[in-house]
Amino acid sequence: MAELVGKRIKQKRLEKGLTQAEVADKLYVTRQTVAYWESDQHLPSLSVLSELATFYDVSISYLLGESIQTTHKFNFFALVGSFLLNLILIPTVFLVSLAPLVFAWLMDLICIPVPIIIFIESQIGVHQFAWWRIGVGWGIFVAAAIGFPILWLLTKQFIKFLEQYVKYTIESITYQKVIRIN
Repeated sequence: MAELVGKRIKQKRLEKGLTQAEVADKLYVTRQTVAYWESDQHLPSLSVLSELATFYDVSISYLLGESIQTTHKFNFFALVGSFLLNLILIPTVFLVSLAPLVFAWLMDLICIPVPIIIFIESQIGVHQFAWWRIGVGWGIFVAAAIGFPILWLLTKQFIKFLEQYVKYTIESITYQKVIRIN
């Protein structure tokens, strides 16, 4: 296994057209350390293997000798299809769920100061003071206060749905290609 690790580290370095010194600078080690790894005199630690895998855009298991390498490829046709679907889907989602959600938030925020507004109106003479108006104002306030956490949960669920949709869309325009390495 050790012989394979050094061979693959060297192979990936040469594929990128880098010198041992350049790799050493990126990993904050000496050039001699990279030379030891490539000549199979020492094995890099797991943390260094992780950094090497990230740097060379391969998996740690590949560096350790796995004979299969998975790469991600871009699918142009899936991108076009996703784009066309989203031209229809996004306005529909907006009309069906986002617009009512925004409207509900606006109504909730407008209803919270209603008791204060009713009280101020009665004090400055816009309307005569009436207990039923104060009661209605407090009723509207209580309804808005109850609606606030419900709207908060709905908004969180909507955002979670959007995040999952974006993640799925990105995954759908790429595909994995498995390469058997001899």
